[in-house]
Amino acid sequence: NWMSLSKRYICPFSKEQAISLIEKIDYSPKTKRDLIAKIEVDLWDQHKEYLSNALLVSMVLLTFKDGYEVPTKRHNFYEMAVQALFERHDARKEFPRERFAKLDLKDFERAMSVLSMQTFGEGKYAFTRAALLEYAENALDLIGLECTGEQFVDEIVRNTCLLIQDGEFLTFLHRSFQEFFVAKYICSLDRQSAEEIVQALMRSQDFSEAPLLVYGMAPECVETAFVLPVLEAILPKNSCHTDQDNLDFLAKLCVEIHDFGGDGLLRRLSVAHGDSAAIAKFGLEFLWLIRLYGWGVSATPGF
Repeated sequence: NWMSLSKRYICPFSKEQAISLIEKIDYSPKTKRDLIAKIEVDLWDQHKEYLSNALLVSMVLLTFKDGYEVPTKRHNFYEMAVQALFERHDARKEFPRERFAKLDLKDFERAMSVLSMQTFGEGKYAFTRAALLEYAENALDLIGLECTGEQFVDEIVRNTCLLIQDGEFLTFLHRSFQEFFVAKYICSLDRQSAEEIVQALMRSQDFSEAPLLVYGMAPECVETAFVLPVLEAILPKNSCHTDQDNLDFLAKLCVEIHDFGGDGLLRRLSVAHGDSAAIAKFGLEFLWLIRLYGWGVSATPGF
């Protein structure tokens, strides 16, 4: 009976739960011990966003393996996670897995970026194998890679596991991987096209991670396409203020109001630099500004 169904959400892991999951993963005992030791010291505070997510804990373990560090910037984390999934060896037997598509990492990422942009643009996150095969063939045709759609789908599903079987459908291992490849696709475009897509994404209410990932890879694209036009609309016109002045002001302001949340940003802008009536019209834009500049504050903006 559909009426008796209800949604259930997975609560974030505690530090103890994250450690417990790592201990249960079939992986190098030494790497697990080293990672757990780092979590106990400082890694939990630095990377709680990843370690509190059940699906991303295993990605942290994969990225930690080689350099014994977890990237501090979000796009670097996904870059390393994809590389680890693509190049991974059997954790116990240490032999390379079979390549189905015979693509190197660069070409694989190019094809995944096109496929992800196509599916993301249509709001698709789960696919039948037949539908995924069609998207794969379109992506390969667009960038001119010589492998079949079947080979590419097998590479995605059987080798890298970026898409996994979920009942009758194939879904992304985590939606953020689709958004990471969307960001890579955007950054591969000419500047005008990239800025147009960024503007469209940041004026929607979907609140995808893609613009934040673009900001990490190419901050000037997001600043030109979105941040500066918003600041120009709400800040007093002053010929002495350069674009960099406005960006520096916003970054400084976000540090100052970090403990007050979104209302604090609106209030401080209204009092110090803008027309409160005009500022009130930019609710959606302010949510994006807070996401871009209000996370981590003293660390990297946008992370």
